[in-house]
Amino acid sequence: MVNPAVTAAISGGLTICTAGSTTLTASDAVGGQGTGYLWSTGENTAAIVVSPMSTTAYSVTVSNGTGCWSSTGVTVSVNPAVTASVSGNLTLCAGQSTTLTASGGSAYRWSTGATGPVLSLTPTATDVYSVTVTNASGCTAVRSVEVIVNSVLTAQATQAVVSGVLGAGSCSVQITGTGIGDRFEITGPGGYVFSTVYRVGGTHPFATTVTITKPGTYTYTAWYTNPCGGVSQDRRTVIVTGTACQ
Repeated sequence: MVNPAVTAAISGGLTICTAGSTTLTASDAVGGQGTGYLWSTGENTAAIVVSPMSTTAYSVTVSNGTGCWSSTGVTVSVNPAVTASVSGNLTLCAGQSTTLTASGGSAYRWSTGATGPVLSLTPTATDVYSVTVTNASGCTAVRSVEVIVNSVLTAQATQAVVSGVLGAGSCSVQITGTGIGDRFEITGPGGYVFSTVYRVGGTHPFATTVTITKPGTYTYTAWYTNPCGGVSQDRRTVIVTGTACQ
């Protein structure tokens, strides 16, 4: 009696990228699936998952139910991974443009649909842009960057209100100023100055009440220096009437 021979075969992807994996499946090329398997890795299943760090050879011995066996081997090649990077100005003011440049591969596709290593943008709001970088071996990597768009806010001297009239039993009145900015000032006759400066960046809501003892024209001014270097100001003028106390 002549038992059927076994012809071992291995199928699966034989080329991966660094940190990738592939599944190798052993079989009997003549009789189909064998009944026993022994891989060079020590595993004894028909299929194994391998993640070699460098090009590596794998072999398997396939046996059938009659005791016949056959061995074969394959080599899994490991291609270098992609090191993707993106450079460019990532902080803008409203209305400004930027150019993002990707590197690390031979082909590039951006999340906007554009292709090529260079992406020119004039974004209207903060957003994230991604690029898929592919090298000559077909390995890919994705790199994402956030482009921040600073809105050009302006100072606001919302209102300035005088309460009361000097004289007639009142030696002082109050001016209440409200607004938004990073520096606020109330000026008036005789060199009167009340000033508040915020040392922390950004806009700040402001509300203050000052006591005034002289009649005349008073100016409430709000300033704001935005992150793009622009300076804006807004002002309100009020008139304090009456007569100063002697």
